[in-house]
Order: sequence, then C-alpha cells, then structure tokens
Amino acid sequence: TPLKVTSDQMVSDNKNNLMVFTGTVVAIKGTLTVEADEMTVWSNEEQSDISKILAIGSVVITKGDRIATGEKAVYFADTKKIVLTGNPVLKEGKNRAIGEKVIYFFDREDMIIVGGEKKRSTVILFPKDKKSKKQDAK
Repeated sequence: TPLKVTSDQMVSDNKNNLMVFTGTVVAIKGTLTVEADEMTVWSNEEQSDISKILAIGSVVITKGDRIATGEKAVYFADTKKIVLTGNPVLKEGKNRAIGEKVIYFFDREDMIIVGGEKKRSTVILFPKDKKSKKQDAK
C-alpha cells in the first residue's frame, strides 16, 4: 500500500534519505491516517521503502473506529508499531486508554499502554448498551 502525504511544505534531503513535511500534515496508508504539525519520513538507501516516520505536534492517528492522540508519534516499519507519547489517549467508541506511552502494533491491532511515575496506565471501559446486546443475539 502506498503512503500519501499532503502538507503545506515538503523539504527533501536525498543525502540522508529523508523528507520533512510541515504545515497541516496528513499521511494516509491504507486505512491508517496520521495527522500532525510536522512529519519526518526516512526511507531505506534505495528510497523505495519507508523505514521510520516521526510525527510531532497535535498528532491524531485514526484507523477504523480507533483514534489516538498525543504530541509525538514514531512509526517503526520493521516492527510495524507506532509509539505515541506526550499525553497519549486512545479512544474506541466511549472507551479510553491513557498512559505515558501507547504502543500500537497496527498489523496485529494489539496495544500496550505504559504507565510511569507521573501517569499510571488507565483504561476506561463502558459496557455495551442493552439494545446492542439484543441485536447481537438475533
């Protein structure tokens, strides 16, 4: 799946195999969307594959009905994981997950919420409403 990035400005540094996008950055890859103030994309030597993406400032990551927000996100292509920091919050419907760090493995749709000294790992789960349960039983 190709990566499409739109922004107000893009600066390419071919010597270091990176591109820096600034100003209302939106990156889309398949069903995954990442929005940020600034984004740096590193590629491999041949510049054919992405190795890492750093998103900074008002980061919003959307995949399906999951929305994650924070101040910094780093995507590692080799492990297909996103590490979100800076008051990260993961939302799925009414449910919330909060910690110092959210690690999301988007190919497996697994996550790890990491707490720390300042902020413990917190998950808030709401029960399904009774109407949904009745419809699920049919």
